[in-house]
Order: sequence, then structure tokens, then C-alpha cells
Amino acid sequence: MKKFGLLAIATVLMVTTFFSPVSADAAEKTTFKDIKGHWAESAIYEMVEQGIINGFPDGTFRPNDPVTVGQFLKMIFMAVSEEQANGDRYWKSEIYNKMDAYSRYVIDYGSPGFDFKNATQGYWAQPFVEQADNMGIINEHERWSRWNDDYTTPLTREDVSYLVNQSVKNLLSEIPEEWNYALLAKTEIKDLDKVKHQYQSILQVYTKGIMIGLGNNIFGVNKPVTRAEAVTVLSRMLDKSKRKPFNPDLSALPYVNWPYANGEVKPVVFPTTEMKKAYEVLITNKDKSKGFTTYSNAVLKYLYFKDQTRYQEELARLNDILTAFGAPLSDFSVSFDPSGNSYTLIVSTATGAWERHKEALLPFFSYLFDDDVTQFIEHLEKNIEPAKNDNLKRYQITVNGKKVIFQPSMSTEMYYIFIIP
Repeated sequence: MKKFGLLAIATVLMVTTFFSPVSADAAEKTTFKDIKGHWAESAIYEMVEQGIINGFPDGTFRPNDPVTVGQFLKMIFMAVSEEQANGDRYWKSEIYNKMDAYSRYVIDYGSPGFDFKNATQGYWAQPFVEQADNMGIINEHERWSRWNDDYTTPLTREDVSYLVNQSVKNLLSEIPEEWNYALLAKTEIKDLDKVKHQYQSILQVYTKGIMIGLGNNIFGVNKPVTRAEAVTVLSRMLDKSKRKPFNPDLSALPYVNWPYANGEVKPVVFPTTEMKKAYEVLITNKDKSKGFTTYSNAVLKYLYFKDQTRYQEELARLNDILTAFGAPLSDFSVSFDPSGNSYTLIVSTATGAWERHKEALLPFFSYLFDDDVTQFIEHLEKNIEPAKNDNLKRYQITVNGKKVIFQPSMSTEMYYIFIIP
């Protein structure tokens, strides 16, 4: 019993030390006797200096030890936060300010008591597990299907790719790579057949260059992740300059470099030359609009507004949790779905909304529907009033060989049109 008690105390000390943040001054003096010359030495010390991870009481870092679910979740949250002047830890301002309204709401109102510290009772990493659930990094299905709700489970590279991909989207607010583009990476990864859950996250982090292969086109899907590897992945997640992005030859494919409203430019691979041409027609004629037009920030969507003031009001709406889930303030929007080879339109029922942009949009619809474009426009226009009066019923027609679905929304301020070639 005495030996067991001493062992338990030692284990607690190691766990506490492993996850206790250290000040920058202390971290500068920290050296580990087992990482000199290690391939991850610089990344390890960088993370230690930021208080994201620490070593053990015996002066070692143990870079080859495995990382568990709970440990890695804490590392993620420590990586997106920083020590404040009063000694507490809080979200890095550059990360918090880029989050959408819902994520900020979760932080400000939906996470009472979360302070980037271990639990004082029960499982030490429970606060980080709960916060990861709150912010969409993990969910109940994943917790049970991957780890049977046991966060002491060592992580595989497949698991880490999932947690990193969710964190990049929900904490760092990065735009995912277009799916057809990400799929091109499948040719470089030979062991995707060993995936236990899904390979989407692997392709996303691989394409972004956050996680790379182990050589010979092997990702190492089921290989356990070490402390050194976890630190390196986090370093690349935070600093884009350290990534090694996938860079395939796209010259033989129908693609464009899509300029998002946040300044990012990302390749989009269309499934057909027809969709690429439709995009080109839409963009070529956008200046014929009698309003203000712009790209969406997060999806392959072009937006048409009454004027720039209305656009600024839309940005403010999206930035407020009380209005973020309401009807958009745009007059019209066109979304491309390359993975599904389809289009989604949102038509405002406001008086004059469609007319403001009709001249700009007609060439796009003419390209899609050719001689049958008049038939499509008739249905588009005749559904505005019924949708406005909450009388529109979902129905489907075929125009120029394409399936066209007219569907009401939850709001009388808009309705949907789905076009499926």
C-alpha cells in the first residue's frame, strides 16, 4: 500500500508538471536532457515558452511517449490562449476576434467556469473535454465511436487529424479546402484503406500541410502520436509559414483560384468544364448589377446586395448571435457546390430585389438553361409573391435537362432554388 501511494503521488506530479503552464522567463531557462539534437527540438521549446506544454520533474521531455485524447485537447486550448497580465490565461485576441458570432457566444456565455485549468476533482482534463464539445471540436458520437468516452486513450494520427481539422475550422476560423481539390491528395496517400472512421479530416490537414506523410506515400493512419509529433502538429496549426501544403498540378483540370472575401485565395476544382464556364459567365457579368456584389467569406458563393451599406449591415448581422441565424440581407446569392455538381440560389422576396440584378444574372441563367431560360425565369419571378406571403409549396421541374427545385424557407423574406444538372 505504501509503494502504491508513492506511485500514485508520483503519477499526479508528472501529469501536473506535464500540463502546468510556465512563464516565458522560466521557459527560456528550461532545458531537457533527452531532446538535444531531436528533430522536434525547436518546436518543443517554442511550445514550452508559450506555456502550452512542459516536461517532467526529472528534467526530461520524453518526446517519444504517446499522447492521449485529454492531453492533446488541453494542448489545443493552451495553444489558442495566452497568459494575461494578471497571470490568468485567456483566448489570444487575434483568434477570438476572427471567430464567428456563435463561437464567441459559446466562449462568453456558454462556457461558465472554463479557465484553461485542470479539474480539481475527478478526471483532470474534463474541463477541456467539455469545452471541446461546446466548440464543435468533438461531439458525443465521436467521443464514443473513437474512444468509448475514455480520454486516457492514446491518439492515432487519424484521431489527431480529426481533432486538428475541427480546431482549424472552429477555433482558428480557417476556410476548409475545396473538397474536389482535397480529393486529389488521395493519390499521394496509400494507406487510406486503413482508416477506421473517415478520411476527410486526413485529406484536409494533409492538403493544408499541417500533417504530412511518413514517407513512401504513407500517412501512418493508425500509428500512435508521440509528444514530439503532437507539438510539431500544433506548431504548424498555429503558424502557416511552417506548413508544407499540398501543391498538385492542376493544369489539366477545370479549376479557378477562388478569391474569398477575407482575402484568401484557394483553388477550386470543378467537376465539369460546364460548371467552370458557368462561374466565368457569372463573374464576367457581375458589374452589370445595379447594386453591390461580392464574394462570400466561407463558401463558394457570390452575393448581390442593394448597395454597399446593405452589405455592411449583413456583416454586422452575422457578427451578432441574436441575428446571425436569421434571413440574409442580400437580394440574391448564387452558391456553387463542386462536390455535388449543383447550384443553390437564395432569392429575396423584397420588392425590386430581383430586378436590381436581373441584367447581371441573366447571362448566367442563359448559359445553364440555353433556349429554356425563359421558362426558368418565369418560375423564379412567379414564386416571389407566394414565398413572401408564405404560400409557396415545394415543387420540381426539368429545364434544359436539369432538375430545378423551388423550395420555401423558414422565413418569408427569401426562398431557395436548387439546380442539379
